[in-house]
Amino acid sequence: GSAESIVNPERGFRAEFADFPALKNLDVCATFNLTLAQAYCYMWQFCTSSPCAPLSVAYLKELDEGFARARRAGVKLLLRFAYENSSVTPMNGPSTYEEIFLHMRQLAPVVRRNADVLHTIAAGFVGAYGEWHSSAHRLEANRSGLAMLVDAELDWFLPADRSLIIRTPMLTRHTAQLTRRQEYSFRSICQATRSLNT
Repeated sequence: GSAESIVNPERGFRAEFADFPALKNLDVCATFNLTLAQAYCYMWQFCTSSPCAPLSVAYLKELDEGFARARRAGVKLLLRFAYENSSVTPMNGPSTYEEIFLHMRQLAPVVRRNADVLHTIAAGFVGAYGEWHSSAHRLEANRSGLAMLVDAELDWFLPADRSLIIRTPMLTRHTAQLTRRQEYSFRSICQATRSLNT
């Protein structure tokens, strides 16, 4: 036998980073033999005025570089895009879903070409920490908007072998009732993923 730790790809404990794409402390994963990391990608800097500005070319390049860092480290990401990182003092965030969809269209090619680094994507974008609550503009109250967000993430971001997670069973149920996609299968109580039929 061996006393060495076993690296278990896409399983086990995870690190957490709130600074994607910088990932300044990514080396902690190698130190503790972690192959998973939850990474938050905050984009509030593009919403300092209304409406939000488009994402810059330089920023999209930084995202590619962040995915490359994770790839070199052998780490798969549970990725969540968000704008606001406080439910007490909300930071800048979009006031409409149209602003979010504009950013999603820009993000889509970057996310798709780096899908090999994704473990999963959290539905995100709306509310504090992208958790669908406490948004400055109460976007989470628009359940149809959340359903369109899920549709767009499945269509634009993810290949069939990657999944989308929604934060709570209740939100998953409400969103699944409204989404135009009927091919959800529920692997676990709060995970929505593409069916094999897509």
